[in-house]
Amino acid sequence: MKIDGAYNKFLNNMTDKNVVETRFKEGEFDKILSKVQEKAKIEESAEEFEAYFTYKLLKEMNASVPKTNIMGEGKGEYYKDMLFDAYSKEMAKQDSLGIKGMLIEQMSKGENET
Repeated sequence: MKIDGAYNKFLNNMTDKNVVETRFKEGEFDKILSKVQEKAKIEESAEEFEAYFTYKLLKEMNASVPKTNIMGEGKGEYYKDMLFDAYSKEMAKQDSLGIKGMLIEQMSKGENET
């Protein structure tokens, strides 16, 4: 099976000066770059929102647990907040609750229609 002919044709098409110049003149690269940047902003915002929501959820769940005076008043609460923050950020990266995915889908709808 000979692949060289198809491969060379593909490379010639990809590196053809006229093709590249035409695409840059039409502003296609700028359009693609702006879409990629917009998608990255949407994903970052959605992840931040899910992390914030998860943090608040963990804090409220912790508040519902009866407190004991084993460690004394208020000791360890600061560290719990740090732990909840770390948990929430990690959960948001993995889209554990699915909020990030839903937000990205909703915010990208108008983008796909154009």
